Amino acid sequence: RARLRNSARLTGLGQGCKLAGSIAAGALLAWRVMRAKRHVRRFAIQRSVFSALLGAASRPARMAGVPMRRHRIVAGVLAWSLGLALPVFAVDRAKSALSMAKNATAAYEAGDHDRATQLYLDAWHSDPTTPAYVYGAARAQHVAGHLDVAEKYYREFLAAVGGHQPSPEDSRRAGQAQKYLEEIASGRIDAMIREADEHAKANRLALAAHLYADAAERRPGEPVLLYRAGRTYFQIGDKELARDYLARFVKLCAESTPERGQAQAYLADLAAKEQTL
Repeated sequence: RARLRNSARLTGLGQGCKLAGSIAAGALLAWRVMRAKRHVRRFAIQRSVFSALLGAASRPARMAGVPMRRHRIVAGVLAWSLGLALPVFAVDRAKSALSMAKNATAAYEAGDHDRATQLYLDAWHSDPTTPAYVYGAARAQHVAGHLDVAEKYYREFLAAVGGHQPSPEDSRRAGQAQKYLEEIASGRIDAMIREADEHAKANRLALAAHLYADAAERRPGEPVLLYRAGRTYFQIGDKELARDYLARFVKLCAESTPERGQAQAYLADLAAKEQTL
Protein backbone atom coordinates (compact mmCIF):
# COMPACT_ATOMS: atom_id res chain seq x y z
CA ARG A 1 0.00 0.00 0.00
CA ALA A 2 2.84 2.39 0.85
CA ARG A 3 4.43 1.70 -2.53
CA LEU A 4 1.15 2.28 -4.36
CA ARG A 5 0.60 5.53 -2.45
CA ASN A 6 4.13 6.76 -3.27
CA SER A 7 3.66 5.75 -6.89
CA ALA A 8 0.44 7.75 -7.14
CA ARG A 9 2.07 10.77 -5.57
CA LEU A 10 5.01 10.64 -7.97
CA THR A 11 2.66 10.17 -10.91
CA GLY A 12 0.62 13.28 -9.96
CA LEU A 13 3.77 15.32 -9.45
CA GLY A 14 5.23 14.16 -12.75
CA GLN A 15 2.08 14.97 -14.66
CA GLY A 16 1.94 18.44 -13.18
CA CYS A 17 5.59 19.17 -13.99
CA LYS A 18 5.17 17.81 -17.50
CA LEU A 19 2.20 20.06 -18.10
CA ALA A 20 4.05 23.07 -16.74
CA GLY A 21 7.06 22.36 -18.92
CA SER A 22 4.97 21.90 -22.06
CA ILE A 23 3.82 25.51 -21.91
CA ALA A 24 7.25 27.03 -21.18
CA ALA A 25 7.72 28.23 -24.76
CA GLY A 26 4.34 29.93 -24.72
CA ALA A 27 5.10 31.50 -21.38
CA LEU A 28 8.35 32.97 -22.72
CA LEU A 29 6.52 34.49 -25.69
CA ALA A 30 3.86 35.89 -23.38
CA TRP A 31 6.55 37.42 -21.18
CA ARG A 32 8.07 39.21 -24.16
CA VAL A 33 4.67 40.53 -25.24
CA MET A 34 3.99 41.70 -21.70
CA ARG A 35 7.20 43.76 -21.68
CA ALA A 36 6.42 45.25 -25.09
CA LYS A 37 2.85 46.17 -24.16
CA ARG A 38 3.22 47.92 -20.84
CA HIS A 39 0.31 50.20 -21.57
CA VAL A 40 -2.15 47.31 -21.09
CA ARG A 41 -3.56 47.39 -17.59
CA ARG A 42 -3.16 43.80 -16.70
CA PHE A 43 -1.89 43.44 -13.15
CA ALA A 44 -5.23 43.57 -11.32
CA ILE A 45 -6.69 41.07 -13.80
CA GLN A 46 -3.67 38.80 -13.54
CA ARG A 47 -3.84 38.75 -9.75
CA SER A 48 -7.45 37.55 -9.64
CA VAL A 49 -7.04 35.03 -12.47
CA PHE A 50 -3.78 33.78 -10.98
CA SER A 51 -5.62 32.93 -7.76
CA ALA A 52 -8.32 31.09 -9.68
CA LEU A 53 -5.73 29.13 -11.67
CA LEU A 54 -3.87 28.26 -8.51
CA GLY A 55 -6.96 26.71 -6.98
CA ALA A 56 -7.94 24.90 -10.19
CA ALA A 57 -4.45 23.51 -10.75
CA SER A 58 -4.27 22.22 -7.18
CA ARG A 59 -7.15 19.79 -7.53
CA PRO A 60 -5.50 17.11 -9.76
CA ALA A 61 -2.46 16.94 -7.50
CA ARG A 62 -4.61 16.61 -4.37
CA MET A 63 -6.55 13.81 -5.93
CA ALA A 64 -3.30 11.98 -6.76
CA GLY A 65 -2.29 12.08 -3.11
CA VAL A 66 0.64 14.48 -3.56
CA PRO A 67 1.52 16.21 -0.28
CA MET A 68 0.12 19.74 0.16
CA ARG A 69 3.52 21.38 -0.12
CA ARG A 70 4.42 19.64 -3.39
CA HIS A 71 1.11 20.12 -5.16
CA ARG A 72 1.18 23.83 -4.29
CA ILE A 73 4.57 24.11 -5.97
CA VAL A 74 3.27 22.36 -9.09
CA ALA A 75 0.07 24.39 -9.10
CA GLY A 76 2.00 27.61 -8.60
CA VAL A 77 4.29 26.93 -11.56
CA LEU A 78 1.30 26.10 -13.74
CA ALA A 79 -0.70 29.14 -12.69
CA TRP A 80 2.31 31.45 -13.09
CA SER A 81 2.98 30.16 -16.60
CA LEU A 82 -0.65 30.53 -17.64
CA GLY A 83 -0.87 33.92 -16.02
CA LEU A 84 1.88 35.23 -18.26
CA ALA A 85 -0.31 34.53 -21.26
CA LEU A 86 -2.98 37.00 -20.11
CA PRO A 87 -1.36 40.08 -21.72
CA VAL A 88 -1.52 38.31 -25.09
CA PHE A 89 -5.31 38.12 -24.85
CA ALA A 90 -5.48 41.69 -23.53
CA VAL A 91 -3.45 42.98 -26.47
CA ASP A 92 -5.65 41.08 -28.92
CA ARG A 93 -8.79 42.57 -27.38
CA ALA A 94 -7.27 46.05 -27.50
CA LYS A 95 -6.43 45.63 -31.19
CA SER A 96 -9.92 44.34 -31.93
CA ALA A 97 -11.44 47.29 -30.06
CA LEU A 98 -9.30 49.74 -32.01
CA SER A 99 -10.45 48.21 -35.29
CA MET A 100 -14.10 48.47 -34.22
CA ALA A 101 -13.57 52.08 -33.18
CA LYS A 102 -12.18 52.93 -36.62
CA ASN A 103 -15.25 51.40 -38.25
CA ALA A 104 -17.43 53.31 -35.79
CA THR A 105 -15.79 56.58 -36.77
CA ALA A 106 -16.40 55.82 -40.45
CA ALA A 107 -20.06 55.06 -39.73
CA TYR A 108 -20.38 58.27 -37.69
CA GLU A 109 -18.94 60.37 -40.50
CA ALA A 110 -21.29 58.66 -42.95
CA GLY A 111 -24.27 59.63 -40.80
CA ASP A 112 -25.09 56.09 -39.62
CA HIS A 113 -25.23 57.04 -35.95
CA ASP A 114 -26.94 53.90 -34.71
CA ARG A 115 -24.29 51.65 -36.24
CA ALA A 116 -21.56 53.95 -34.95
CA THR A 117 -23.02 53.73 -31.46
CA GLN A 118 -23.12 49.93 -31.53
CA LEU A 119 -19.54 49.67 -32.78
CA TYR A 120 -18.28 52.13 -30.18
CA LEU A 121 -20.05 50.16 -27.44
CA ASP A 122 -18.62 46.88 -28.74
CA ALA A 123 -15.16 48.44 -28.63
CA TRP A 124 -15.79 49.73 -25.10
CA HIS A 125 -16.88 46.30 -23.89
CA SER A 126 -13.85 44.72 -25.53
CA ASP A 127 -11.41 47.24 -24.08
CA PRO A 128 -12.87 49.03 -21.02
CA THR A 129 -9.50 50.70 -20.41
CA THR A 130 -10.27 53.20 -23.20
CA PRO A 131 -13.14 55.50 -22.10
CA ALA A 132 -12.97 57.37 -25.43
CA TYR A 133 -15.06 54.59 -26.95
CA VAL A 134 -18.09 55.21 -24.75
CA TYR A 135 -17.63 58.95 -25.34
CA GLY A 136 -17.91 58.23 -29.06
CA ALA A 137 -21.17 56.37 -28.43
CA ALA A 138 -22.48 59.38 -26.50
CA ARG A 139 -21.63 61.77 -29.32
CA ALA A 140 -23.30 59.54 -31.90
CA GLN A 141 -26.51 59.38 -29.87
CA HIS A 142 -26.40 63.12 -29.17
CA VAL A 143 -26.14 63.99 -32.85
CA ALA A 144 -28.93 61.51 -33.61
CA GLY A 145 -31.17 63.37 -31.17
CA HIS A 146 -31.46 60.57 -28.61
CA LEU A 147 -30.72 62.82 -25.68
CA ASP A 148 -31.61 60.44 -22.85
CA VAL A 149 -29.28 57.75 -24.19
CA ALA A 150 -26.56 60.31 -24.93
CA GLU A 151 -26.78 61.62 -21.36
CA LYS A 152 -26.39 58.08 -20.02
CA TYR A 153 -23.21 57.47 -22.03
CA TYR A 154 -21.74 60.90 -21.19
CA ARG A 155 -22.16 60.12 -17.49
CA GLU A 156 -20.68 56.65 -18.00
CA PHE A 157 -17.67 58.25 -19.67
CA LEU A 158 -17.22 60.76 -16.85
CA ALA A 159 -17.44 57.98 -14.28
CA ALA A 160 -14.78 56.01 -16.17
CA VAL A 161 -12.28 58.87 -16.39
CA GLY A 162 -13.01 59.95 -12.83
CA GLY A 163 -11.61 56.71 -11.43
CA HIS A 164 -8.00 57.46 -12.37
CA GLN A 165 -5.72 60.18 -13.68
CA PRO A 166 -7.10 60.85 -17.19
CA SER A 167 -4.96 61.47 -20.24
CA PRO A 168 -4.91 64.99 -21.73
CA GLU A 169 -7.31 63.84 -24.45
CA ASP A 170 -9.71 62.31 -21.94
CA SER A 171 -9.52 65.49 -19.84
CA ARG A 172 -10.51 67.50 -22.90
CA ARG A 173 -13.36 65.09 -23.62
CA ALA A 174 -14.50 65.32 -20.00
CA GLY A 175 -14.84 69.09 -20.34
CA GLN A 176 -16.83 68.66 -23.54
CA ALA A 177 -19.04 66.00 -21.94
CA GLN A 178 -19.90 68.38 -19.11
CA LYS A 179 -20.76 71.08 -21.63
CA TYR A 180 -22.94 68.70 -23.64
CA LEU A 181 -24.74 67.57 -20.48
CA GLU A 182 -25.53 71.20 -19.70
CA GLU A 183 -26.82 71.66 -23.25
CA ILE A 184 -29.05 68.61 -22.89
CA ALA A 185 -30.44 69.89 -19.59
CA SER A 186 -31.03 73.33 -21.10
CA GLY A 187 -32.77 71.78 -24.10
CA ARG A 188 -35.11 69.91 -21.80
CA ILE A 189 -36.05 73.15 -20.05
CA ASP A 190 -36.70 74.84 -23.41
CA ALA A 191 -38.98 71.96 -24.38
CA MET A 192 -40.75 72.27 -21.03
CA ILE A 193 -41.38 75.99 -21.59
CA ARG A 194 -42.72 75.37 -25.10
CA GLU A 195 -45.08 72.73 -23.73
CA ALA A 196 -46.23 75.12 -21.00
CA ASP A 197 -46.93 77.82 -23.61
CA GLU A 198 -49.03 75.37 -25.62
CA HIS A 199 -51.03 74.38 -22.54
CA ALA A 200 -51.58 78.03 -21.66
CA LYS A 201 -52.87 78.82 -25.17
CA ALA A 202 -55.22 75.83 -24.96
CA ASN A 203 -56.46 77.07 -21.56
CA ARG A 204 -55.00 74.08 -19.76
CA LEU A 205 -53.76 76.43 -17.10
CA ALA A 206 -53.09 73.94 -14.31
CA LEU A 207 -50.68 71.99 -16.50
CA ALA A 208 -49.10 75.20 -17.76
CA ALA A 209 -48.58 76.52 -14.23
CA HIS A 210 -46.89 73.30 -13.12
CA LEU A 211 -44.52 73.30 -16.10
CA TYR A 212 -43.66 77.00 -15.71
CA ALA A 213 -42.92 76.45 -12.03
CA ASP A 214 -40.72 73.41 -12.78
CA ALA A 215 -38.82 75.33 -15.45
CA ALA A 216 -38.33 78.28 -13.09
CA GLU A 217 -36.77 76.04 -10.45
CA ARG A 218 -34.48 74.39 -13.01
CA ARG A 219 -33.39 77.71 -14.53
CA PRO A 220 -33.03 80.22 -11.68
CA GLY A 221 -31.21 82.68 -13.90
CA GLU A 222 -34.39 83.47 -15.85
CA PRO A 223 -36.78 85.27 -13.46
CA VAL A 224 -39.47 85.74 -16.12
CA LEU A 225 -40.34 82.07 -15.63
CA LEU A 226 -41.29 82.92 -12.05
CA TYR A 227 -43.63 85.56 -13.41
CA ARG A 228 -45.27 83.14 -15.85
CA ALA A 229 -45.77 80.59 -13.09
CA GLY A 230 -47.17 83.22 -10.71
CA ARG A 231 -49.48 84.70 -13.33
CA THR A 232 -50.87 81.28 -14.28
CA TYR A 233 -51.40 80.31 -10.65
CA PHE A 234 -53.21 83.63 -10.20
CA GLN A 235 -55.46 82.82 -13.14
CA ILE A 236 -56.49 79.44 -11.72
CA GLY A 237 -57.07 80.92 -8.28
CA ASP A 238 -54.15 79.42 -6.38
CA LYS A 239 -53.43 82.51 -4.30
CA GLU A 240 -50.65 81.09 -2.16
CA LEU A 241 -48.49 79.85 -5.04
CA ALA A 242 -49.30 82.94 -7.10
CA ARG A 243 -48.09 85.19 -4.30
CA ASP A 244 -44.95 83.12 -3.78
CA TYR A 245 -43.81 83.13 -7.41
CA LEU A 246 -44.78 86.72 -8.11
CA ALA A 247 -43.02 88.02 -4.99
CA ARG A 248 -39.88 86.12 -5.91
CA PHE A 249 -40.04 87.55 -9.42
CA VAL A 250 -40.40 91.15 -8.21
CA LYS A 251 -37.47 90.64 -5.84
CA LEU A 252 -35.16 89.25 -8.52
CA CYS A 253 -36.10 91.16 -11.66
CA ALA A 254 -34.66 94.48 -12.71
CA GLU A 255 -36.65 97.70 -12.41
CA SER A 256 -36.92 97.95 -16.18
CA THR A 257 -38.37 94.45 -16.64
CA PRO A 258 -41.66 94.83 -18.57
CA GLU A 259 -43.53 92.26 -16.49
CA ARG A 260 -42.60 93.88 -13.18
CA GLY A 261 -45.53 96.30 -13.15
CA GLN A 262 -48.07 93.61 -13.92
CA ALA A 263 -46.60 91.35 -11.22
CA GLN A 264 -46.96 94.15 -8.67
CA ALA A 265 -50.54 94.65 -9.78
CA TYR A 266 -51.28 90.96 -9.24
CA LEU A 267 -49.72 91.13 -5.77
CA ALA A 268 -51.75 94.22 -4.88
CA ASP A 269 -54.93 92.51 -6.01
CA LEU A 270 -54.12 89.47 -3.86
CA ALA A 271 -53.46 91.71 -0.87
CA ALA A 272 -56.75 93.58 -1.38
CA LYS A 273 -58.68 90.30 -1.55
CA GLU A 274 -57.10 89.17 1.72
CA GLN A 275 -58.13 92.38 3.45
CA THR A 276 -61.68 91.97 2.17
CA LEU A 277 -61.83 88.48 3.61
